[in-house]
Amino acid sequence: MKRALSLVLLAACSSHVFAADFGVGVSVQSNDAWIYVPIDVTPGLRIEPSIRFISSESESQTQSSSFGLPIATSVKSESDQRELAVGLFGKAPLGESVRLYYGARAAYIDNETKQRISTSFQTVEDVIEEESSLDGYRISPTLGFEYLINEHFSLGGEAEWFYQDLDSDISQSDVAGTANLKSNGTATRLIVRFTF
Repeated sequence: MKRALSLVLLAACSSHVFAADFGVGVSVQSNDAWIYVPIDVTPGLRIEPSIRFISSESESQTQSSSFGLPIATSVKSESDQRELAVGLFGKAPLGESVRLYYGARAAYIDNETKQRISTSFQTVEDVIEEESSLDGYRISPTLGFEYLINEHFSLGGEAEWFYQDLDSDISQSDVAGTANLKSNGTATRLIVRFTF
């Protein structure tokens, strides 16, 4: 009986998802790389998975002197950050082309960084290698509006308050350590969405 009830509930939920309106959205801010997949399950409910991936590399070299002898320092770093999130929002019409949405996003964050610092003094080279990883979560109560340009395109603006909790593992040459980083604050973004 329980199994049959589970199958009926799964079929009912699946039919809502198959009848839902799907789309894709992007943040239009240059410092934000989120890609959104809005799923309007009903006229008053939206589920919005999102993903962000940022990869960066940097390399710098400096020259200085000590007692008239040259010292060369080079720093090379690589960083990869991945975030997977899902948002659950209620929607309410404010006018013919404007909707309000409210709810929250929850995200998983994973960041890996490698850094190599090399210092050369005459014929001696000192190398320090550091690796660090961060992982944790962010919860963001969110309030936004959406202006419907036509039946497929919309422009949205949203504001959120976030709480973030990350655990860090750091290894530097022969030293290792851990840390817990907690932060909170506010963020805003503009999102362009296209619904199929």
